Amino acid sequence: YRLSRPLIVVGGRGLARHGELFARLHLQNAAAESLFVIDSEPTVRDALAATAFAASHKCDCVLSVGGGSVLDLGKAVAALLPNLHPQSLTSEDSQRDIYDFLEVVGRALPLDAAPVPFIAVPTTSGTGSEVTKNAVLKCETHRRKVSLRSDRMFAVAAIVDPMLTLSCPADVSAHVGLDTLCQNIEPFVCNLPNPFVDALSKEGIVRAARSLRNVVINGQTDLAAREDLSIASVMGGLSLANSRLGVVHGFAAVLGGMFEQAPHGAICACLLPHAFELNANKLKAFVDDHKSDDASSRDTPAFLDACVKLERFQEVAALVTGQPSASVEDGVEWMQALMRDVNIPPLRLLCQGISEAAFPEIAVATLSASSTKGNPVSLTHQDLLLILSKAY
Repeated sequence: YRLSRPLIVVGGRGLARHGELFARLHLQNAAAESLFVIDSEPTVRDALAATAFAASHKCDCVLSVGGGSVLDLGKAVAALLPNLHPQSLTSEDSQRDIYDFLEVVGRALPLDAAPVPFIAVPTTSGTGSEVTKNAVLKCETHRRKVSLRSDRMFAVAAIVDPMLTLSCPADVSAHVGLDTLCQNIEPFVCNLPNPFVDALSKEGIVRAARSLRNVVINGQTDLAAREDLSIASVMGGLSLANSRLGVVHGFAAVLGGMFEQAPHGAICACLLPHAFELNANKLKAFVDDHKSDDASSRDTPAFLDACVKLERFQEVAALVTGQPSASVEDGVEWMQALMRDVNIPPLRLLCQGISEAAFPEIAVATLSASSTKGNPVSLTHQDLLLILSKAY
């Protein structure tokens, strides 16, 4: 690549944390004057503003240095720049709108033009966005989190250095680390697993489970724990990019759009033990109901599938606890203890202003969320209300 005019996307706190790094970027490339700063999870409006900014500065690539929000915004800009502002790169004009490309709230059309090169440098260990093909944006109009997605949106390079995460604050480390754990667990137990994702996600679960507490408590000095989380984050990103997620991320897409100040990772963490338990209980109930039937009913694809899925939940429990004989109940207890240890509040405190009266609306929206389609079992509206009430 012959790149000369990068748009550099950073977070407000990251700019302070890594001031020396950004100073060097400016010194080494006099054209790197196009700096776009974002202080919160990116919105559709942010993506349009950053893309227009990049077009006005004639940028030919995007470099994101920061957490998942920064990486997602940079990835979105790289995709949108040649599709909404091709005149900044050629003499052509575009009739496209961002909603032509957004999922759920838009038309989800394929990109007309290939994105400009995108380079990811994560400074937190959470979303795995450095290795995924989508960018998550908040749509304020529809109060939903949605994705801009394409097989062409992968970063051309990702630089993963645990040293860059040492200065990440404890609360942020907890939130993004728990997102990492969830993004390894959900693809492993989803309805479309595969052996390649299994290998990645199981290792990611082990690394995140053994190091999350240390990252939160001793994050500025424990480089080994930071390395575990950095690796687990990449494994989670690769896992979700090559498999599916589940109802936890389905909820997070809805709640994150409705309650803008609630961190994505904390939402996932708050819901994970309850969703994990309900999914496993539904599988166990199905298996138990059919065990008493005649042998022919136990040879059906549905019964065998439920048995295999239930074994995966038991395996997750063994991986997180470090105990080969751990039960699903042991796994749930471990998750709940972890949430307490790293100070994850209940849903009513996490999502300021939420009320039980809103649960039916949230459940309806979650059932239609793209991530929910990967859940290992079909869930009813009542199932989702139960998860919400337990997390509340």
